[in-house]
Amino acid sequence: EEKETQQRGIIFVNNNGNNPEIRQFDRVLVGKIAHSLQHEIPIIIGALYILHIPRLLVVFMNVIKHVLGSGISKQMKVVGGSNQMILQKLDKHGMYKEDMPVDIGGDLKYDNESWVRQRVEAES
Repeated sequence: EEKETQQRGIIFVNNNGNNPEIRQFDRVLVGKIAHSLQHEIPIIIGALYILHIPRLLVVFMNVIKHVLGSGISKQMKVVGGSNQMILQKLDKHGMYKEDMPVDIGGDLKYDNESWVRQRVEAES
């Protein structure tokens, strides 16, 4: 909506929960999302932060980045460690605790139903 956002791009934060297991990783879904971001959705991606990634998957991140292409791979950042460490790392990139959801230790109380309702009203 904002001109600056359109120019600088959207920041995605993917939180995989606490200590996810490799079996929870859906390769098909990731492929569909990557395809959509590259070829279907007309947005600029400013950055993609992946939080709480399975330990084994860290090994494969270089392969995944290669598959996604150079544009997205430069913007993709894997952020691990405790919630406190994640918040500190995100803070260094201008993403502050008050803007992060409570499930990773932030202050933002996200209500999906309310957000959808606001978006529907804004589009009406």
